[in-house]
Amino acid sequence: MKKILTTLLMSLVFGFAQAQYSTEDEMHIYNFTDPTSPSGGYRFFTGIVTAINPNNCTPVVQGQTAAYIYPGESTVYKKFQGSGSSYIPINSWTVYTGTSTQNYNQSSNVLTVFEPLSRWGGFLAEYLDAATLSYGENIEIGYGYNGYNCYNYGLNHTDSYINAYSFYVPSTNPNAENYYVIIQ
Repeated sequence: MKKILTTLLMSLVFGFAQAQYSTEDEMHIYNFTDPTSPSGGYRFFTGIVTAINPNNCTPVVQGQTAAYIYPGESTVYKKFQGSGSSYIPINSWTVYTGTSTQNYNQSSNVLTVFEPLSRWGGFLAEYLDAATLSYGENIEIGYGYNGYNCYNYGLNHTDSYINAYSFYVPSTNPNAENYYVIIQ
């Protein structure tokens, strides 16, 4: 219950802040896992960020985080171009159009073509439990894409160690929504 209340409070705070300041279509990822938890210890993530066309799946744009997201860390992506300057960078993106697959450096001007066609919508991550040096389950929330098909995993994920929640908050731009992923 405490986690649910914390998540709701964070949603309100982030939503209020976003409603005042954001004109972008952003993705926010927060890792609030407890590094001292006796149920598993220190957790960190590497993930695949997905933007998808919600009307017909493609184009899909996916990028791999270039570093771990440790407990207490967060990162923000303001679309694809320039994502290499985020706190946890994404240095390249793969674009699936349904007929072709292309890889682009995060500074490529080609990526701006796909920005209005796709919206943030998914996070696929695998977490490492440093206490046992083993990987846990995958965290799959929102939309996913395997190169052929789109999937909707739902907005939340819970397993024996991790709770992940995601939600959308409208921005001041009527054509944009901000997507939040909270992991605890």
